[in-house]
Amino acid sequence: MAFTSWAAPAENIAWRLLFEAISAHGDLKAADTPPPGGTPGGTLRSPEDLLRVLNAAGFTETETRRVHGEWRVAIPGDLVEGFRRGTVLTAALIAAQPAKALPAIEAAITRGAAAYRDSDGFAVPITAILGSGIRG
Repeated sequence: MAFTSWAAPAENIAWRLLFEAISAHGDLKAADTPPPGGTPGGTLRSPEDLLRVLNAAGFTETETRRVHGEWRVAIPGDLVEGFRRGTVLTAALIAAQPAKALPAIEAAITRGAAAYRDSDGFAVPITAILGSGIRG
C-alpha cells in the first residue's frame, strides 16, 4: 500500500501563505473543522506520522519520503481557487471567513506569493509525504 499526505504548512508554502493570511485577517477557527492533515488522535504531517499509522495497521517494510513539487499558477488568487475547488477542510475554512475579510486575505496571499514569481507566473513550493508498506 502507498499513500500521500500533505506535509505541515511550514513545508507547503501555499498552505502557509493561506493560513498566515487567514490568521492575520480572518479566523482560523471559523469552520470548526479538524486541522488539515488531522486524524483522530494525531496528524499526518511528517514521515514519522505516516510510519506510525502504517506500523499500527500491521504493515511491514514501511518507509516514507518527502516528495517535493510546485503548484504553478498564473496569479496568486488561483491558489485560493485551488483550495476552494481541490480541498475539503481548507475549502470549508475559506468559505467560513467573513466576506469583509476575504479581500485582505487574498491581498496578503498576493504579497506573500511575490517571492515565487517567475517568467510563467508563480511556482509555489509544495511537499507531500509518501508512505508505503507491505502486508501479507
